[in-house]
Amino acid sequence: MFNLNVSVLNIKKYLSYLYPIRIKKITTDYHTLELTWHNGKLVLDSAFANYSFGNLHKVFQLAFEQSNLNVPSTGHVLLLGLGGGSVVEILEKEYGFNGVVTAIEIDKEVISLYNTVFSTNHTSLVNTIQEDALNWVNKGDHEVRYDLIICDIFIDLEVPAFMKEISFYQKLKGMLKSGSSIYVNTIFRNGKKEIDTSLFYPTFKQIEKYEFFDLNAVFVLKTP
Repeated sequence: MFNLNVSVLNIKKYLSYLYPIRIKKITTDYHTLELTWHNGKLVLDSAFANYSFGNLHKVFQLAFEQSNLNVPSTGHVLLLGLGGGSVVEILEKEYGFNGVVTAIEIDKEVISLYNTVFSTNHTSLVNTIQEDALNWVNKGDHEVRYDLIICDIFIDLEVPAFMKEISFYQKLKGMLKSGSSIYVNTIFRNGKKEIDTSLFYPTFKQIEKYEFFDLNAVFVLKTP
């Protein structure tokens, strides 16, 4: 459990406009995470990647903007990979979302960090479930149909093998409402794409791809 003194945090928050200030280093079963004040914002990073409120935040901001994201204000969103809840903040502040988020996160320490540090900023209902995303999806007893599904699943820079299998997205498609979308965040490694557009054909007829910072590629899979 994380117990961060509010007055100390406020001081460090303002100092972070001058230089980044690390608050905590957390070693979990999956990675080592760092919580840092940077330009007045708490940022969550792993050893090699931003997990929330840094470049990843900008990636989703741009992907949502360029794809003309449309999500009902009281809708239901499935988020695979929670991090610090950066995506939730974007949906709330920039798209007026105030519905329900089901967040699947394998790392209990990440969920603890979210609940302690980041969740107080959110107005929507975020239900966190500690479980492997593939196992949760494979249960097949999901009654909810989602207005939006977001896949942001990494261990540092590693994309899980199941995210390279079309069967995973076929199951997600069955969990979508008509006219809804799946956003899949992936990365380039050694100049190569972890996932290519061809993976999603012919399951999805409408596929969009957006590339950012020579590192991330976000696929938008739309249903009629």
